[in-house]
Amino acid sequence: MMKQWEITRLGSKTIRFSHPQGTYFFDFCHSCTFDLDMPPDLDFVQKAAKIMGDTEKGLRVNGHEDRMAGQFWLRNPDLAPDKEIVQAIKTATQRCKDIAADIHEGRICNEAGQPFRCLVVIGIGGSQLGFQFIARALARDSFKLQPFSLDNTDPETVDMLIRDIGPDHLAETLFVVASKSGRTAEIRNGYKTLERIYDSLGLRFSKHAIAVTMADTELYQYALDQKWLDILPIWDWVGGRFSVLSPIGLLPLALLGMSVDSLLEGAGAMDELTRSSHYEENPAMLLTHYLLIQSMVQKKQNMVVLPYKDRLELWSRFLQQLFMESLGKTLELEGASQCFGLTVYGNKGTTDQHSYIQQLLAGHNDFFALFFSVLQETGETRQTVVEEGGITMGDYLLAFCHGTMKAMANQGRESMLITLDKLDAFSLGGLIALFERVVGYYAACVGINPYDQPQVEEGKKSADTIIQLKKKLNSLLADWVSDEGKKSLCLAALRRSFLPGEYNTLYYLLHQMKEAGQISIEQTELDKLLM
Repeated sequence: MMKQWEITRLGSKTIRFSHPQGTYFFDFCHSCTFDLDMPPDLDFVQKAAKIMGDTEKGLRVNGHEDRMAGQFWLRNPDLAPDKEIVQAIKTATQRCKDIAADIHEGRICNEAGQPFRCLVVIGIGGSQLGFQFIARALARDSFKLQPFSLDNTDPETVDMLIRDIGPDHLAETLFVVASKSGRTAEIRNGYKTLERIYDSLGLRFSKHAIAVTMADTELYQYALDQKWLDILPIWDWVGGRFSVLSPIGLLPLALLGMSVDSLLEGAGAMDELTRSSHYEENPAMLLTHYLLIQSMVQKKQNMVVLPYKDRLELWSRFLQQLFMESLGKTLELEGASQCFGLTVYGNKGTTDQHSYIQQLLAGHNDFFALFFSVLQETGETRQTVVEEGGITMGDYLLAFCHGTMKAMANQGRESMLITLDKLDAFSLGGLIALFERVVGYYAACVGINPYDQPQVEEGKKSADTIIQLKKKLNSLLADWVSDEGKKSLCLAALRRSFLPGEYNTLYYLLHQMKEAGQISIEQTELDKLLM
């Protein structure tokens, strides 16, 4: 595989990585602090290469959770440490393609024997964002199914989803319910709510649903008991934010009609390139070294992501989760706590030049920027001239990208550019694999575990205490409030039943119920709870 790559230095600031199916340019021409003639020390290269080698061998590099991190096996199953995992990956990938083909060709239909026309992915975080990003980046008019997403526990979003699909088309809608743990509250809330909606329409949700989860989870057992259409696996050695090239992402993408093989091939090709222990031949090492200089040497912890391509609009959100959930950690070093991490901002250019370029050029110099661009233009209007001299819309897009970097450099603001020759499944798979490797390298060099997320779990535990508070409130209200009259609540009784530390949350729970017409209480009386 490595021999398929051609690596070309273009001076001291630009390097090109060319593959027969895709090319990536790394351009540091507007960097104030970095060029290709300033390699890292040997310790960086050796440490990065070792930890990633250990990862791919199946060592339990996720020490906090005593797990392997096998996302790289997803695109090259033969690297997995035992035959059972090898076969599990190959079988799951093939099943994703087979299920998609069965649905496209009408072998799997709705309960009335009609074909599915819409797809809703119910997931959150890593169980949704990768799919959303790739579907948006590779969007086309000929999707096999019309895609929708449900990625929060906001009831209004469910209402909008039903309106967007159209109640008459729910019978033609397929749901992929994705949750690695199988107990994520937002996802459970989504499919439970939709079950009731389907029941009210005389439809069976089970005949419209496929689960993607680990074996023997709550979701797995529920889907089995309810006889959902199918259940596909995800494994404990794949973290959610690294799962887009597992059945979590491959199944819905295949259902849209995308070439999941090309995505996997692109990621596999990039994996091969970024295994190199030669610094200049490894784009992940180059990029990691750049990030370390900005964050650890220059002390800039804010990374602004600006893709100059509308189809890459969700790339900044994808990187936001990948970096912040992986690298936002605290370690006890030499008797003191040390915090790590990069705060990722951004959306797309040129739209967001009009939002925050003023601050990037004149505000606090506490950031660095990663620009992304795509050379190949597609679409019927790409050659339309908008200005004398043969200038097109695409010319302006490139001009704003490079012009903004130049303006930033003139003000001593740090940036670099990654350019793809084209935006297709192969190149996109490679881009995802590149940054997954960068996160692993970066974490290895600063000594943190990029594969756990203990504070995310803390947030879920705290949320559960509030749910228990609401259950207690509901139980008390059942005794205090008559069904007919909705008697006014007694503030003194509420104070006696809850602890002072619970009053703030209690206030908002009651306020929400008041707005919904579930209780009656004077606003002035309710406000006293916080006084």
